Amino acid sequence: MSLRSRGSVRLTGVDPASAPVIETGYFEEPDDLRDAVDAYRFAEAIARAEVMRPYRGSRPLLGNVSDDEVAAYIRTTALTCWHPCGTARIGVDGDAVIDAELRVRGVENLRVADASVLPRVPSANTMAPCMVVGHRAATFLRG
Repeated sequence: MSLRSRGSVRLTGVDPASAPVIETGYFEEPDDLRDAVDAYRFAEAIARAEVMRPYRGSRPLLGNVSDDEVAAYIRTTALTCWHPCGTARIGVDGDAVIDAELRVRGVENLRVADASVLPRVPSANTMAPCMVVGHRAATFLRG
C-alpha cells in the first residue's frame, strides 16, 4: 500500500518564530481512504479471532457497520505518529527548496540534513535514512 495523498507545510510570514501552517492532506486521494477501510477490516478480522480474545482490551470493535461508517470513523480518529518527511523538496524546479548538495536555495551557509529531504515516508523507522542523509551532508561539508 502506498499513500497517494500529500500534505503541505507553509510559512506564515518572515518571522522565524511564527508557527507554520501544516495541512496533513489525509485522505485527499479517495484510494487512500479505501485502503484505510480495507486495512481496518483486515485488522478487525484478526481482532475478532477467538485466539485474540485475551488481547482485545476494552475498546469496542465497530461491529456490523458499512464501509462508509468505517470511513467516517477513520476520518475522525486517524492521526500520525510517524515522522514527517518530504517537507523540503530537493531539485532544480521552482518547487524545490533544497539543491542536490542539501543546500537551502537562496540562503547562504544553510543545509538541511533530516527527514524533510526524504521524498516519501520510509516503510520502516526514519533513523537509518536520516543517518544516510547526515553522512551525505558531512561528505558535502568536507568538500
